[in-house]
Amino acid sequence: MKNLNKGLLAAAVAAGGMMTAGSVIAADTGFYVVPSVGYHHTDDQRKSPVDGANTGYKDDATYGIAAGYQIDNNHAVEVAYNFTDTDFDANGVAANDFRAKIHHYRVDALRSLGKFGSVEPFVVAGIGEQVIDPQGLTGTQGYDQDETVGNVGLGYHVNVAKNLRVRADVRGNYSFDNEARDVTANVGLNWLAMPGRSAATSPVKSTNNDNDNDGVPNASDKCPNSKAGAKVDATGCYEDLKESKSFTMRVNFATNSSVITKASLAEVSQLAAFMKQYPEAKVVLEGHTDSRGSAAYNKKLSERRAIAVGKALVKSFGVDAARISTVGYGESRPMASNATASGRAQNRRTVGNVQATIVK
Repeated sequence: MKNLNKGLLAAAVAAGGMMTAGSVIAADTGFYVVPSVGYHHTDDQRKSPVDGANTGYKDDATYGIAAGYQIDNNHAVEVAYNFTDTDFDANGVAANDFRAKIHHYRVDALRSLGKFGSVEPFVVAGIGEQVIDPQGLTGTQGYDQDETVGNVGLGYHVNVAKNLRVRADVRGNYSFDNEARDVTANVGLNWLAMPGRSAATSPVKSTNNDNDNDGVPNASDKCPNSKAGAKVDATGCYEDLKESKSFTMRVNFATNSSVITKASLAEVSQLAAFMKQYPEAKVVLEGHTDSRGSAAYNKKLSERRAIAVGKALVKSFGVDAARISTVGYGESRPMASNATASGRAQNRRTVGNVQATIVK
């Protein structure tokens, strides 16, 4: 039992060191392979093939390979093979150290016990055949111990990379033919070689993230493509207003000009901000002039002024051009008297009226 304790301690320390590398357990299905190394303790009551004495076989390293299928997050089945090349004692022979090759073939079923942080423990049970083949001792050629062996154990998985998990487990092996009890501790890498369903092939929108940055988690977002900065309700859809929302912008121009001044650009930016809050609202830009000049000329000048504001909304503030329409009224709609300079200055303008769509 001294060697057994050493082996189990070594396996536990090695496996425990790997636990810190883990992240969330993989949720993939598909075919996997598991190469492994470990420590095999042979029952002290097993007999030497030469003299029949106890403690014939020594503890030693074991090497394994398993191939299986991950059915779902909690269940897997696999076939496996372990090989141990160890010494055995032939007490009645002068040279009393000989080799024995132990071949263990089995079919196993694994059941997850749930996820605990980065660790996913599991139970394993299976049945198979074990062949013990002595080597290099006259009279033992063809002496194979062929026995049916059941195994049961505990282990855990931890992710280390995409489709790659560390596995560590300890199993008790019971021989139904001679009632021997062996123990094996293994550490291996579980590689999902042929994924059946994975994040790479079947992306699932995270329920905790907010993909469209509207303040509503994906799990509750019924309108997942709302525009950034838009006002939305608790379901992530554009806010249904209970009353009218409107915004009026007025940009004034110099005489006979359609150039927007820096001071007036601030008015345009406020209109753009309102339109971003209500992405389904549209604006009509109305151009106006004072009464100086011909009516035909003033009509075209007013149109240029409306178009200038529209271009500023698109180029400087990113408003969709499809949401903007323009019209020029020339001198036909003054807001102040054209008899004074201050009145004419007020009439040289472009007005934008926006009213958000209300859904009752």
